[in-house]
Amino acid sequence: MFQNETEKRIEVHPGNSSLDENGKIYDYQNAIGMVITCSPDRMTDSECNAEGWNHAYVMGLKNLGVALWGVNNQMAEDIPAMTQYDKIEDNMNGFSETRQLLLGKAGLATNYVSTTIASQRKKEAVPEGIKRSPWFLPSIGQWFNMLENIGGRSPRDFGDNTAFGLNDLNWGQETLDKLTEQLSKVGSSLPAFKDDFRLGFSCSSQYNETRSWMLLWHIGDPDYPTWDRVCLQGFSKSSGWNVRLFFAF
Repeated sequence: MFQNETEKRIEVHPGNSSLDENGKIYDYQNAIGMVITCSPDRMTDSECNAEGWNHAYVMGLKNLGVALWGVNNQMAEDIPAMTQYDKIEDNMNGFSETRQLLLGKAGLATNYVSTTIASQRKKEAVPEGIKRSPWFLPSIGQWFNMLENIGGRSPRDFGDNTAFGLNDLNWGQETLDKLTEQLSKVGSSLPAFKDDFRLGFSCSSQYNETRSWMLLWHIGDPDYPTWDRVCLQGFSKSSGWNVRLFFAF
């Protein structure tokens, strides 16, 4: 995905097109994101649609560090609580939910995800004349689509679900490798795993009063030698996870 500021338009480069000798797409240095879904029936964030940003949801190529979602025992207004028993795959409201995070008390602390979002929106504002949304934190449905469309596995097929999410102990490395391969075509990479053998990403969606949704890989842990884990789960709002923002156009 490219942002042509001269001609004031968004351009999409096929991810399965020919690569150069280094395994990169043409002009990869100027890419700004990777399309996660462009299916019309998935473009359901009403606030995006009202602005005409209804063609695709795009994952940015930068890792913005680790931040907390918020504090436990505090619901963000107008972000519905959802468990794994709800249709989380239909929640594509990352932009709408992010607006609520930016309006809420989570924005008061410098180590909260809302502060990271606000900073990135200021640092990389939408150029004048380009029809796309500002950066936003992806919703649970948008991470669901990433695993399904890029990672090649639907979370609804996960075989080891827990009380707090959709979990699989066999597809972690497979889904991670597929995402890594696609990102490598534009010179992007994922953050390193933490010392506890986990790699997690923040999500705009709430699970309940004390938990927010997040995406997690948990691989290579000697305490769990049979695990090759990937999951979407509700986890403590006061835990820090990596921030990777999206936009819509």
